[in-house]
Amino acid sequence: MMGIAGGALMVPFMTSYGTPVCDAIGTASAIRIPTAFAGAISFIVVGLDHPGTPDWAFGYVYMPALIGIIATSTLSARLGARLAHSLDQKLLQRLFATFLTVLSARLIWRSLG
Repeated sequence: MMGIAGGALMVPFMTSYGTPVCDAIGTASAIRIPTAFAGAISFIVVGLDHPGTPDWAFGYVYMPALIGIIATSTLSARLGARLAHSLDQKLLQRLFATFLTVLSARLIWRSLG
């Protein structure tokens, strides 16, 4: 799902109640941190006794991938925040709506095929 999770619902919800889109995106991103942490803990606990996990895996969490995701997410978040603050609010809303529309169409298309 491209890592958007609750952001696809939270951002439109918060902006419909008057929250500036940059603040809504930032809040949705911040809420993803405990959600991702809980998910990672779940995958670790469930996969601890699973045979056949690769070296460097802790449960179902592959540590080299986790380190790469953390590094790239940190860089991407900073770049995304700069971009979001430099764009016009209306343009940012339209870009986000377009992204959600394309993502939804792709999801529907794949479910039909």
